[in-house]
Amino acid sequence: VGFSVIPLLIVNLALFFVFNRIYTAKVSEDLQNRVEERRDTLDLFLDERIAQIFTVAHTHSVETLADEAELGRIFAVMHAKSDSYVDIGLIDREGKHLAYVGPYYEALKAVNYKNEPWFNAQTKEAASPDDLEALSIPQHLLPHLQRIPFLFKPATHRLFLVSKDRKDSLSAASAKQLLDGLFAPLAVEGLFPPVEITVEPERDALDEILGLKSLEHLVIELVPPNPDDGDEIEKKLKERLKKQNVRKQTVQLDAERNQSIKPDADTVALAKVAASNGKVTATGHDAYGLKQELSTVDKPLRERVLHDPNVESLFDALRRTADNLS
Repeated sequence: VGFSVIPLLIVNLALFFVFNRIYTAKVSEDLQNRVEERRDTLDLFLDERIAQIFTVAHTHSVETLADEAELGRIFAVMHAKSDSYVDIGLIDREGKHLAYVGPYYEALKAVNYKNEPWFNAQTKEAASPDDLEALSIPQHLLPHLQRIPFLFKPATHRLFLVSKDRKDSLSAASAKQLLDGLFAPLAVEGLFPPVEITVEPERDALDEILGLKSLEHLVIELVPPNPDDGDEIEKKLKERLKKQNVRKQTVQLDAERNQSIKPDADTVALAKVAASNGKVTATGHDAYGLKQELSTVDKPLRERVLHDPNVESLFDALRRTADNLS
């Protein structure tokens, strides 16, 4: 008996250590991926805020921004799209607050920022008086110029852009924020109807959501698809929303306790349309028992393309890629 148990014990111990190593490596990899995703999400969040402020600064004159009533209206539009802003202000070259909108008006409106410390990114120290003395940028010169090639296809209502090329970069989320900032004021003023912009997700984004081992919570948010570029299901959903005067449809599914959602054909079809016209989010657990919070918004479609400037221009490469994706 002893000779039978010992080999079996050795085999079991070996299997345990092998499985433990594989499982530990898998968990570590998943944790690393989640940390990287959170890092990317934070970067996108900051990029979006910067893009929105950049849009406001470059689509309005100094005179408009100095008018606190106008600045308040602009801030209301910004706040409608993101509640991460607390206040907004315009400061001139002398450090004076020309205009301020926010809850700390009495405390901040009279504050002068002229003598506030600056940071020198080269020395990693506080900027010296000599550094600040060298600052003399004419008002008509604006920093951080980037050239982002883009291509819009009216027939399919799709905009393609080069998100990164050497030093120039613009994430899909930042592009959406920029376009939202351009269209929102026009809708508020009643000049045009509201424009809903959806970043096209990766092809496997929805499959990953619906393929969760345990799908416990599923939310499908659908905005009306474009009427002239969709298939029959998109046209049907568009007409259905239009007849009911609906701007957005939200479908929420919650699984029974200790059960997994089993989407039927209609739910899958609705989710496919919403992935390109709205968003699909879900929570659940994967095959390893790890909790997952997934969204089509977090996986924008990216296509890596090799570009040889000696053979074709960057715009030609963009057009070639857009044609392949259309």
